[in-house]
Amino acid sequence: MNRIDFDNLQAEKKFGSFKTYAASKLANIMFTYSLAERIEGTGVTVNCLHPGVIASNIGSTPGFIKMFMKSPRKGAETSIYLATEPELEDINGKYFMDKKPRTSSKDSYDKVVANKLWALSLEQTELIEL
Repeated sequence: MNRIDFDNLQAEKKFGSFKTYAASKLANIMFTYSLAERIEGTGVTVNCLHPGVIASNIGSTPGFIKMFMKSPRKGAETSIYLATEPELEDINGKYFMDKKPRTSSKDSYDKVVANKLWALSLEQTELIEL
């Protein structure tokens, strides 16, 4: 289960690479859902995606494991699809994987945490509410 640890948001107290990475991905999804609600009806849309597990040079993944991962080119397909597909121009606030809308994790729909994350983002960036 992924969680946003507001008492260790910047991983300044404790850092775990997988836990921190997972929390950042969860925050991205929650932020996308929050932004989508706020811009609904403006003609602007926002969506998020999971590209899959990519065989990149990040970390030290053994070669035999990499053969089960997507290439960077294959991993970019959903991003390119979302940015260029005309049939998606009115789709807002969705999570995609393999060019299809999917249901994201249960935690990503927690409105209390999402609102807290949104408020903290405004505070840290010194922006005003949309």
